[in-house]
Amino acid sequence: VSDETRAIEAYRRFMDAAPQSPQRPQAMRRLGDLEMDRADAKAGSGEPDYRAAIVRYQDFLKAYPNDPSNDRVLYQLARAQEQSGDLETSLKTLDQLVARYPNTAYRDEAQFRRGELLFSLRAYPAAEQAYATVLASANNEGGVFRDRALYMQGWSRFKQAKLEEGLQSFFAVLDGKL
Repeated sequence: VSDETRAIEAYRRFMDAAPQSPQRPQAMRRLGDLEMDRADAKAGSGEPDYRAAIVRYQDFLKAYPNDPSNDRVLYQLARAQEQSGDLETSLKTLDQLVARYPNTAYRDEAQFRRGELLFSLRAYPAAEQAYATVLASANNEGGVFRDRALYMQGWSRFKQAKLEEGLQSFFAVLDGKL
């Protein structure tokens, strides 16, 4: 039995034994994270199952709708939904995240992932806007999502037959590399 499995069992026992504990929200969140870690670990070697993490995060949001860490929980929930193949639900969760927490630390990545999901769902104008939001972010000046957002913004524009605008995005990527 792995350390992770023992930790999951310990958190479950704690939650059963102490339903009114002030540490319950933290335990629920941590249990969801452990379930997520376990599914991520299986991703490379088999069939990952994110259902336990999804249920745990959904239960947390229902039990603690005003918890200050809900931006993180929504981020993790969207990631679990995406990894399990439920792209539309993941997109809705990311939409909720950026609407409710516009200044979250996860903003740039959430907007970038929104762009990726919207692009894969062929919602090119909305994808273009999500990428533009990433590019407009002060946090992303030279950030990890900048070049990829520019590149995908170009493709989003290209798919809408905005060829000149698409080329501007592609050239901006090249300018950044040169």
